[in-house]
Amino acid sequence: MIANNHYSREDRKDVQPAVRQDCGADFPLKSKKTPVGNTGLPIQPGAANATGQTPEIPVQKSVEPIIDWVQGCCDFDSKNDFNNFMSWIGRITKTSWELSYDKPFTKGRTWENQGISNTNAIVAWSEVRYRDEDGRPGGYYIRCWLSLNGSTLTKRIGLRDSWSLVKGLHARGFEFTRLDCKVRLPEKLLHPKKVANAAKKGNLTGCDPKSKSGFSVQWNYWEGQEWMTVYLGSPSSNNVTCCYSALPKHGVIATDYERRMSDEVAQKAALILSELSDDCSDSEIAQLVGQIAIGHCRFMDRSKNRQPCRCPLLKWWAKIVELVGKPLKISIGYIPPTFKSQMKWIENQVIPTLTAIFISKGGDFYGEDAKGLKNREFLDWLYCLMRASLRRFSPKLKAILKDSFKNKYGEGYEMMSYLVDNFADVFLNETQQGFT
Repeated sequence: MIANNHYSREDRKDVQPAVRQDCGADFPLKSKKTPVGNTGLPIQPGAANATGQTPEIPVQKSVEPIIDWVQGCCDFDSKNDFNNFMSWIGRITKTSWELSYDKPFTKGRTWENQGISNTNAIVAWSEVRYRDEDGRPGGYYIRCWLSLNGSTLTKRIGLRDSWSLVKGLHARGFEFTRLDCKVRLPEKLLHPKKVANAAKKGNLTGCDPKSKSGFSVQWNYWEGQEWMTVYLGSPSSNNVTCCYSALPKHGVIATDYERRMSDEVAQKAALILSELSDDCSDSEIAQLVGQIAIGHCRFMDRSKNRQPCRCPLLKWWAKIVELVGKPLKISIGYIPPTFKSQMKWIENQVIPTLTAIFISKGGDFYGEDAKGLKNREFLDWLYCLMRASLRRFSPKLKAILKDSFKNKYGEGYEMMSYLVDNFADVFLNETQQGFT
């Protein structure tokens, strides 16, 4: 969020380096007068303009909901479809893109090509080859990864265009892996120290403040001052909220209360946003984005009663809820695995390692003997492991396989179900005695 800071304890012994830690004591809310008002933090004077006057730093005076980050993947049948998609992205975000072919980019995986916009948004894509049911080359499709940062969504376009972007991406089958919604609040209404103090006292629900992964504070050094970022929820989870000053990054005296969603939670949030009709008003969009942004945690006075349903909201949080709207909690229940999801996991997580083992055992992809003796050592090794794994099929894996057979064989499902339940006895005996 704030650029990495490089300084040593020897150079600045009075300033604590940026660390992630839980709070050992309450953060005092006493503040000092500054050249731009009572912000709670001393501000460095801005650079003088051409007339010799120091420009005034803007102060946030109202509640402003913002869609701050959109990221995910999408598939396309042809290069033409991908090019049309990028043209649409350029039009709706009012950005220009420079696409670089044969320039690899690594993000989770290595993509063959990449592109960057004039706002530092990134796109990466690769051609994915596939085979038909007979094992013959069947063609290719384009797999694309897109990341639109806050500079693209907040500085180039407004909230309505950002919402239209999310709605359009969802209609195109976009797989959201990250979606950030936030509300920018006046600093007098909310300060990160209020959030930190409430979390330290356990006056919240939605995450465990006693856990180091449930509540943490990061200190950043910028313009000669320390700046606090409060994290609610584990930063590695798919649902985390952070609260920080908007001045260092965005140049406005305000507090950003931001909800960062990923994977299933981001996909669910995009679905909720896309359900708004095209003729909805700007206020309806703003209210929904704000409700999502404040929906992760709830701050209440739990000093007299530990039952959250009986605890009153803290006054400052009640005021925010009154201005923004009822918080919208997005919960994702248990999603049972499917054969398709298991195959996708294998392709993403297992195949690269398996390919490395294949090469280490002398495997050959393109030689004249690609399917012959050169690959025998690897195939024998893999076959032995697969046979041994038959006795280790879990009930969950058997259920996934049965579901796959049910869709594939229809009437023959009962026989295949018997084979699944008795894999070890049936297949191991037949491979030892020979199939009849």
